[in-house]
Amino acid sequence: MVDPSFLEKIAKTVIHNYSDSLSSTIIVLPNKRAKVFLIDALKKQINTPVFLPEIVSIEDLVQKISGLRLVDPIELIFEFYEVYLKLTKNSEAQSFEVFANWGKTLLQDFNEIDRYLLDPTKILTYLDNIKEIEHWSLNAEARTELIAKHLEFWKLLPNYYSSLYNYLLEEKKGYQDDISRSGPQN
Repeated sequence: MVDPSFLEKIAKTVIHNYSDSLSSTIIVLPNKRAKVFLIDALKKQINTPVFLPEIVSIEDLVQKISGLRLVDPIELIFEFYEVYLKLTKNSEAQSFEVFANWGKTLLQDFNEIDRYLLDPTKILTYLDNIKEIEHWSLNAEARTELIAKHLEFWKLLPNYYSSLYNYLLEEKKGYQDDISRSGPQN
C-alpha cells in the first residue's frame, strides 16, 4: 500500500502546482487502492467545489494505451479452452474439467513469460527439451504411450501460447501482463 503521508504530499503538490488546471490533470498511481486515499487527501486540501484530476492506476493506463480489454481469469480459461480445442485432435481433447486444472497453471506461466518480456518460443522450447531429457532412455521401448503423450504436450506449448495470444489480440482482449507486452493497438 502507498504511504498516506506520501499521498498527502502528492495532494499538496497537485493543488499547489495545478490548481488552475485540475480537471485536465492526469495522475498515475501504482494501484487502484491508492486512488481512494489520494481522493480523500485531495478533498482535505480543497475548500471549494472543483473537478478532480483524472486518477488512474498504471494497469488501467496500460490497458487504455494498448486498446485491449482485460479478461478476467474465468473468461480467460474459457477462451483458452476454445483455442485448445482448435489445436487438439478430437480424440485427444480433454474435458473442460481436466483442462481447467492444468490450463490455469499454464496461463499463470504465460503471464510470467509476458511479465518478464521473455521470448515465449525459446522458454517453452527449453522446457520441452528439459522434459525430453528427463525421459531420455537408451531403450526406446521404455517409453510408454503415456510418456509419449506427455512429451507431445510439451512440444505443443509454443503453439498454445502463440495461438492464444493471436486469438486474444483479434478479439481486442488480453490478460494482465499480455496487455503490457502487446503495446498500443490500432
